[in-house]
Amino acid sequence: EMLRSLVGSEMCIRDSSGPGASALTELTFIPKVQYALPYRNLRWDITVGVGISLLSKSSIGSRVKSTNFQFSDEIGFGVSDANDKLRLGFTYRHISNLGISLPNNGVDFKGLTLTYKP
Repeated sequence: EMLRSLVGSEMCIRDSSGPGASALTELTFIPKVQYALPYRNLRWDITVGVGISLLSKSSIGSRVKSTNFQFSDEIGFGVSDANDKLRLGFTYRHISNLGISLPNNGVDFKGLTLTYKP
């Protein structure tokens, strides 16, 4: 299967660094579409998704946001073994409120993931 849809939710606790920083809880729901291309014994993929996030605070580090409700979009790239049990990936996520209210200081997150499915 080369194209599949993924629906899920995430709950993250982020710890910001810097002056006045504190922990932040984020509840996110992002439906995603993944396109995979098998090559030899590996499976390369790209994943895109757009969804919503609810933040426990209206600031992330020094970036003040006007609302706790945010939109979240992400793109990811990864490589899996042929059985899709082990995956190494990179994800870029952008969070903002799409200008619903000001200030709208968007925040970008980048991360590596290692997934194992028994």
